[in-house]
Amino acid sequence: MTERDGAWMARIIARFTPDNVRAIVASGEFHDPTDVDYLTQIMLERQHAILARYLMRLSPLADVHAVGDQLCATDLARFASVLPAERFNYQVIEHAGGQRITLAPVLGPAGSVCFKPQSLAPAGLRDDAAERRTRFEIKNGTSAGPLEIHAYDLGPKGMFVVGLTRP
Repeated sequence: MTERDGAWMARIIARFTPDNVRAIVASGEFHDPTDVDYLTQIMLERQHAILARYLMRLSPLADVHAVGDQLCATDLARFASVLPAERFNYQVIEHAGGQRITLAPVLGPAGSVCFKPQSLAPAGLRDDAAERRTRFEIKNGTSAGPLEIHAYDLGPKGMFVVGLTRP
C-alpha cells in the first residue's frame, strides 16, 4: 500500500459518521447490547487513528465542485474532527496568466471551504486557451501537502474543473 492508497482510503472512511458506525456494528445483532457500545467505540477510535495518520500527509480536501461563481471543496479532516477546528488555517492561491493571487476562503458547515476565483474573464476577453487555464492551490494548515485544482476559465459561465493533484 502506498501513501496515496492510504490517503484515498482515509478520504472514504472519513465520511462514516458515528451514527453510521453504530448502525454497521448493530447489524451484527449482538445478544448483549453493551457489545454494540463497546465495538462502536473501538471502531471509532480506529477510524480516528487511521484518519490522523493518512489525512495529515496528503491533502484531505475532496468533492471539488462549482457553486455559482465559487469553487468549493470538503475538508474531510475538519469534517471528521481529526483535529480541533481552530487548528485549520486555510490558504488559497490562484495561479493564472502569470499572476499569483491570494484568495479569501469561506468556511461552511460539514468541512466546506469555498472561494471566489478572481480570474473570471468577461466573454471574449481571453480567447487563448492557454490563458484560460487556471490552477488553485489550497492548503488547510494541518496536512503536509496542498490540493491543486486545475480549471478552465469559462468567463461568465464560471470555472470548469478539469483535474486535481495532490503533489
